Amino acid sequence: MDNAIGSMIEGQDAPYWYSRIRPGVRSFFVENLNYEILDSLLVKLDQFVPITKFQRLDCENSRQVVLLMKAMNFDHLIGKTFIKPAAKSVPFYGIELEVNPDAIIMWKDAHGMFHVGAIKTKLKKSSFKKEEATMIACMIKYYLETLFPDYVVEDDYCICYDAFRSKTYSASNYTKNLIVASALARRIAMMAPVAA
Repeated sequence: MDNAIGSMIEGQDAPYWYSRIRPGVRSFFVENLNYEILDSLLVKLDQFVPITKFQRLDCENSRQVVLLMKAMNFDHLIGKTFIKPAAKSVPFYGIELEVNPDAIIMWKDAHGMFHVGAIKTKLKKSSFKKEEATMIACMIKYYLETLFPDYVVEDDYCICYDAFRSKTYSASNYTKNLIVASALARRIAMMAPVAA
């Protein structure tokens, strides 16, 4: 029996959301937009019998996000190579910036230049502002510039994907967002020794 489903049936309120949906979303991208993974998630959700109100809500939210992903147009990513990220975080102005994208997107253009992007899916049903999504996309760009200094990092492929609203955000206003984020990171880094 699936461990996530098994733990819920045994009465634990382990969230189905992150124990099954998050890894499934990552696999969907890493395995080159494999829609069979999303179909498999829907089958598992249909087989699960939620008992508590929390489980019912969690199960319905999970089903909703998978259906929205199935309906989303990812054509611009077809033909690109997807790889699993090797690093979750990178140094960022005195702190560790944890980006942990779902997948790194790579391709080679007609001139032999290597390009890179990444996608991070936000599974947040509550309010998720455009500015927040754009900042995440900008942090994805910084992460990629750090890890792939010899590649062309494409702003339009530094993607924060808001699953519940079926919207994608790219690294727009990168310089401005980097200034804001770096100032915040420096303040956090300065406070860290005091908090310890």
